[in-house]
Amino acid sequence: RDARVSYFSNLVSQSKGNPKVLFNTISSIVSPASPTASIHSVTDCENFLSFFVDKVNKVPAYFKNAVIHPLLKKPSLDPSLHSSFRPISKLPFISKILEKVVAKQLTAALDEHNIYDSFQS
Repeated sequence: RDARVSYFSNLVSQSKGNPKVLFNTISSIVSPASPTASIHSVTDCENFLSFFVDKVNKVPAYFKNAVIHPLLKKPSLDPSLHSSFRPISKLPFISKILEKVVAKQLTAALDEHNIYDSFQS
């Protein structure tokens, strides 16, 4: 057990910048290929979650840096007035992908555990 924890700990630590390896690692732990189901205690799950959050929960700063562009609200408005514009923030492409992946996984988990409010859009 300690060897397994150490192995996955090292793998996650070495792969901080590689989401593909991290997600493959998590998938192999959560859904092993073998047909036998392993039973984990709540404590094991909480320990793993705590470890994973400590290692991966930080989104790189460049994912959160947006470029703000002013966009004219209507062509008929005066472009010399600041009030004629609305701000458009452009995030990096990779952050959009991360957002969609997390939203999809979170929605699926909420649906699976019947936590998702039926009136939530």
